[in-house]
Amino acid sequence: SGVEEFIAKLEGDRKNVNQQLLSRVRSEGLKKDGSIQWLHVGDAFKGMGTKVIGTFLSYLSFQRRLIDRGMYLVGFMNMSPEIPGLGQLKRSYVKVSARAPDVLASLINDGSRPPLSTLLPEAAKAVGGFGDGHSVAASGIIPKGMEFVFIEKMNLLVGGGKPARSLSLFDFMSK
Repeated sequence: SGVEEFIAKLEGDRKNVNQQLLSRVRSEGLKKDGSIQWLHVGDAFKGMGTKVIGTFLSYLSFQRRLIDRGMYLVGFMNMSPEIPGLGQLKRSYVKVSARAPDVLASLINDGSRPPLSTLLPEAAKAVGGFGDGHSVAASGIIPKGMEFVFIEKMNLLVGGGKPARSLSLFDFMSK
C-alpha cells in the first residue's frame, strides 16, 4: 500500500542520514570540551521529527572506536519552527539530546558523576530552554545559537556548579 511504501521510504532516508553522520564522525571525530563530546547535525534530520537525534546518539554510544566511553555524549539538531496543529514558534530552537556511554553510566550509577537527569535540564534552563530525562539519557530544547553556552554550563555543572531552579514546560511556552 502507499502508506507502507511511504514509511519504508522515510525509514530508508533516516538510515541514509545515520550512515552519512557516522561517516562524518569517523573522519572528523566528535568535538570535545571538558567532560563532554558532542556534535551538531544541523538540518540533516529535517522532516524526520526530533526524536531521531536521540536514537542516533543511542546508536553512537555503542560505537566504541568512535567515542570516549567515559564522557557525556551530546547532540544538537535544528528544529522546525512549525508545530503541526499549533502554528509557528516565535524563535528558532535546537533539540539537544544526551546519552551516557557504558563507562560513564557506571560512574553515574555509583554516584561519582552527576546524572543527565540533573545536568541537561539545569544547563537548558541556564540558556533559556528546558529539558527532562533519566540518569543516562535526557533531552531538551534550547534557543538556537546557545549551543556553545549550553556545553559550557553543562561542564560547569559536571564540575559542581550551582544549579538553577528548573523551568517548567508551561514557563517555557509562555515566554
